[in-house]
Amino acid sequence: MLQRLQSGSPRKGFTLVELLVVIAIIAVLVAMLIPAVQKVREAAARSTCQNNLRQLGVALHNHNSSHNCFPPAGEYLYVETNGSLKQTQNLQSPITLLLPYIEQEGAYELFTMSKRYNDPNFPGNQAAAKTVIKMLLCQTNPLREMRFGGTTDSAGYGVSDYAPCPYTNLSSDPSNTSNPGASGSAYLSAAALMSTIIPVTDYSGMTTDPNITNTKHLDNALYPDPLFGAPNVGMIKDGLSNCLAFYEDVGRNESWASSRYLDPTTGLSRASWRWAEPDNASGVSKGINANKTPFGGPSTCPWTNHDCGPNNEIFSFHTGGANVLFMDGHVSFLRETISPLVVRALVTRAGGGAETQYYAEGF
Repeated sequence: MLQRLQSGSPRKGFTLVELLVVIAIIAVLVAMLIPAVQKVREAAARSTCQNNLRQLGVALHNHNSSHNCFPPAGEYLYVETNGSLKQTQNLQSPITLLLPYIEQEGAYELFTMSKRYNDPNFPGNQAAAKTVIKMLLCQTNPLREMRFGGTTDSAGYGVSDYAPCPYTNLSSDPSNTSNPGASGSAYLSAAALMSTIIPVTDYSGMTTDPNITNTKHLDNALYPDPLFGAPNVGMIKDGLSNCLAFYEDVGRNESWASSRYLDPTTGLSRASWRWAEPDNASGVSKGINANKTPFGGPSTCPWTNHDCGPNNEIFSFHTGGANVLFMDGHVSFLRETISPLVVRALVTRAGGGAETQYYAEGF
């Protein structure tokens, strides 16, 4: 037996060349597989964002069923002494008012709704506003590291990657072919969630910061009802299916704070990245994913500036566009190639027949 084993032919193994060939084949297969996996992962993240927005849509309609109105956008227009329109903030963010309808009853019960979310005399408001709400966070966010744990700011307040849509100031002039993305106060027009005009109080004595240019705000002592002037279905003349409610504004953070609005509670600028902040609402003054390249923004509009890139505009890091929620509850992916005229039409609630030609062009 021993002699037979010793005389048998030796067991043959892989040669070095064969091993190298196998390794090379595996490397090629992995290189081919990684992009496919990344595409699947991004498709899943995009789908998650769409589901998050759909939940907000369901919440909007449950709120309307309970109160016969929608929550105000968080930002509205008021009339200046010279007759021009300017923007300022409501008492509460619409997300705060939607808390009972997005399974956040505990946070809602902590709130004193007649007081601002960060009022130090009402610690329950602050505690509630520091709730991390997972459905308000987009997974496709390369700026996540600019937040604490990816979910809060340095003060512990919860953040949101979805913005309520209050108005647009994109030009409505189709003949302006030389500058089709023009914007300005002359073009201000209300979106579906904007409340009626409410008088304001001048808080300019609270700050000497030259960057804060909007110091007139609702006085919550005079208007303690967060639903004062709230919009209803009858105010949305263009139809619920043609008007934006929320949109992706992914990546806002305190490192790029550039709010021009005074916070009457702190005397500092408002914190638009927080879900409980009424200034979480953002008017639309650019096209979809404007100034997205290079990463960080061009020198003409760096992302640290207000209304640039993900700093208070319709913006996502999904390929080719951004998800938006319409007032009827449906969610669409708007291509970043669509005209600013189409974007304007999809924001306004009473654009009338002049805008009907644009309603189907964004999809």
